[in-house]
Amino acid sequence: LNSCFTYSRFSMRVSDVQVYYFWIQYTISHITHADERMMQLYVLLNQMMTKNKSTRRHNLNYYVPITIPITHRMRLMETKKDQMNFDQVYESYCSSRYIDPDAPALLYRQAIKNYPLPESFDSVQFNLSTSPSSPSSNQSEFLSAVSPILDQPDNNSPIDVEASLRGRIGVLDDIGSELIPEYVLSRYIYN
Repeated sequence: LNSCFTYSRFSMRVSDVQVYYFWIQYTISHITHADERMMQLYVLLNQMMTKNKSTRRHNLNYYVPITIPITHRMRLMETKKDQMNFDQVYESYCSSRYIDPDAPALLYRQAIKNYPLPESFDSVQFNLSTSPSSPSSNQSEFLSAVSPILDQPDNNSPIDVEASLRGRIGVLDDIGSELIPEYVLSRYIYN
């Protein structure tokens, strides 16, 4: 049984002595709907590929996992034994280095206390473009999206939201570059 905050994995041995692996997933409605649509697309593509002579000859098809809803917030999804996700890759890296996998998140939560935001900040809706652009333009778009709250008076003292956001982004970049190296996935694949 592998477990984390967002997933748990377990195996079941059934009467025919085969072992089946499942993820316990806590669902988020918009992600769940997207997953269901992708599974429907894979089923349709599999049907089309079975009609094609060359794909049938090479036995090509998409893997469509079995999904079993438990409650409206939880479901079981079938996986393969050797299937991994990025959380498991990161946790295996941390265990090989004797590092706490939650250390970056804990450090970030501790560090952002130095960069407070006004209470009205939580209600702002962000609409950032998803087009590829430079990080500085995305950052300026982000700051322009929060500009309506920059002029709002706060009850305690004025908070420089732009400086707070830049500080939080800097903390995230520092923690990511120091504690999570870029080669974690490539090293896992090559080993």
